[in-house]
Amino acid sequence: MKKKISYLNNEIGDIAHKFSIQHKLKLLGSNSYRGILYGSDYDFVSKITEPMKALSKHLQELFSKPLPFLFLDFKAGTDPTKEDGKMRWSPKELSKGKNKGKSLEEALKENMIIKLDYAIQVGNSFLENSIIFYTRFQSQKTKKEIEKDLDNDVTKYTKKDNSMKALKRLYSLLKLQNVNERLQQKLVHFFNSDVGLVNKIANDLELLLLILEKHKLPFQQVVQTTQMIKERLSTVSWINKLEVFNQITPTNYKKILQKEVDYLRSKINPLAKTFLRVNMK
Repeated sequence: MKKKISYLNNEIGDIAHKFSIQHKLKLLGSNSYRGILYGSDYDFVSKITEPMKALSKHLQELFSKPLPFLFLDFKAGTDPTKEDGKMRWSPKELSKGKNKGKSLEEALKENMIIKLDYAIQVGNSFLENSIIFYTRFQSQKTKKEIEKDLDNDVTKYTKKDNSMKALKRLYSLLKLQNVNERLQQKLVHFFNSDVGLVNKIANDLELLLLILEKHKLPFQQVVQTTQMIKERLSTVSWINKLEVFNQITPTNYKKILQKEVDYLRSKINPLAKTFLRVNMK
């Protein structure tokens, strides 16, 4: 069963609706399904049927005002100077509607992904969100193409030693195909285990590091957030190295947090890889 957006924290839903222009939103990804306890982010999709001029004006107006979130990234249009060919926009460029001589309206009309990434602070935690905008100018993938992409992702993330992400893609693939209910249930049980909790905490730490790259947070806020994470990790008997959170200083905290992410990944990846090997025979 899928979640309704109205089931989410009101702040999360309100911001997503505000930035979706037409309020035609869907929640996608593994975190859109009820029963999964440790989802890390929310992926929204907004289908735009109005002219791109209206979307451009709407975004310019929104980014001309104080933002209700921590901005992470906005992609729209092509940029041949970038390795991935995607043009990235800052809040200032979005408010002006211009980037490297290209108008925002022009970028929105290109056959490229349009995606906004941002984080919302809830208490001492941060939640990652994204909105993907679909327009008539973009090539829409068929169900078969989406299935192939998900299948390729399972292979890719397994090879990259990110087997937990591979499992999430496998779950999405099985849900899309509506097959193998037994494996779906086993995946949900695995996601809801201690492994799923540790994976979420690793994702939370990576999000915090990403935020710190783009925004200045008071050091005391970093301490409060990481102390809360330390306490959550203490419930997992096979995770050690909790004392490192007590060694954080204003000069070393990024290095310490990255080391902790690497440590947590080294603990959960073999478990996820074993799950894949045993259940994909």
